[in-house]
Amino acid sequence: TRWEKFYIQGSADYLTRDYFPLSGNFPLQKPAKPSPRYQTTYDRNESDSEDYKYNARVAFTPKGRDQYVFTYINQKGVKSTPLYAGPNLNANLRYWRWPYWNKYSYYFLSNTGIGESSDLKFRFYYDQFKNGLNSYDNDSYTTQTKGYAFRSDYDDHSQGAAMEFTTRVLPRNSMGFSFNFKDDTHRSTDFVPFRTPTEVDRSQTFSFGFQDILTITSKLKATFGFSADHLKGLHAQQYNKSKTAMLPLVCNSDPTNSSFRGCVPNIWTYNPQVSLSYTVSS
Repeated sequence: TRWEKFYIQGSADYLTRDYFPLSGNFPLQKPAKPSPRYQTTYDRNESDSEDYKYNARVAFTPKGRDQYVFTYINQKGVKSTPLYAGPNLNANLRYWRWPYWNKYSYYFLSNTGIGESSDLKFRFYYDQFKNGLNSYDNDSYTTQTKGYAFRSDYDDHSQGAAMEFTTRVLPRNSMGFSFNFKDDTHRSTDFVPFRTPTEVDRSQTFSFGFQDILTITSKLKATFGFSADHLKGLHAQQYNKSKTAMLPLVCNSDPTNSSFRGCVPNIWTYNPQVSLSYTVSS
């Protein structure tokens, strides 16, 4: 719905699937085969899923280019993982199911016109992701006693803000300045065969940018840009050998080394850019 200075949008989606069909050319295994690992029908095993999604948006549009928008998104899902159905008799099967796969998002976006030639934009957001994964002993999906069985829960969230200022106040110039900030936290806990301590990793990202598009002629333009990005690790952990306690993560400081994964980085990158573009008339 739309009014003179407000508008509201909303949507609701629901998707469910019992299975997806296989090609009629797929080589089915006869039920007489001794192993349940094979596909015995043209209905793909363990391919079921269910997904809900709700979206709501409220906006205030007082005048001209000015716009202030709040958005809420709620998504919930459940899904299974199809079992391996190939010819390899020694293939390891993963009896996995996701009992929940949920995401919640809150966004605020704004655009404020400054005079006739400048705009100031802001964005604030908070995202939460909750995810559960169960690994079972076999295709009965009832027991979790073997070494590869587990239950793992994730509870992640990201929050951040961004600002962008653009102006055409100088003749032949279109300039922009930007700033981005993002804070990411990951939490994971295992519950099988016993509840482990919650592992927490956290990092922050900052980015500053500038760009100027200079119109030299009606067909020739030059672009000058620069950005500086900073990745700052705040927290990283690893289990002790018995998985009964968390320890500070110790790893190689070389990003090319495989043990770098999960380290606490403190990295700056700088990205200059210069380009020329010419428009050829048709």
